[in-house]
Amino acid sequence: MIDRIVSGGQTGANIGGLEAAERLNLPTGGWIPKGWRTEDGPKPELKRLGLKETRTSEYRVRTYFNVEEADGTIWFGSTTSPEYECTAAAATSMRKPFLVFSFPCGRFATPKDFRTLRNWITACNVRVLNVAGHRESKCPGIANAVSTFLCWSLA
Repeated sequence: MIDRIVSGGQTGANIGGLEAAERLNLPTGGWIPKGWRTEDGPKPELKRLGLKETRTSEYRVRTYFNVEEADGTIWFGSTTSPEYECTAAAATSMRKPFLVFSFPCGRFATPKDFRTLRNWITACNVRVLNVAGHRESKCPGIANAVSTFLCWSLA
């Protein structure tokens, strides 16, 4: 179904996507801001997961690169954040499939959500999936929730 998962390496949903890929033995990659920038400080160790640095430390640039590299992007979190707006704008401008799961922090997905993701991947022929969403500081526990959700959905 999915051949590779990419993300921007930020804490939270991004890391959850990369962790799911590792658990599912899928290749990983993506773009991260210059300096291996995350909210927890530089994370050059993400290079082992195939992430590459952009030429700028701006998060917006890595967002556009990751949307471009993927066949489709999935967003986990609220749809009222600047990060969501940037990701949605990138997907819209590139005419790339974009799926949103805005269930509240701390609430796990339902079987209907698993089916929704699988159906979307099939209908949109998504082979390279970009995983985006809230940072861990905005939504504590989201990395684990995203990783678990993707593992259950994609296994």
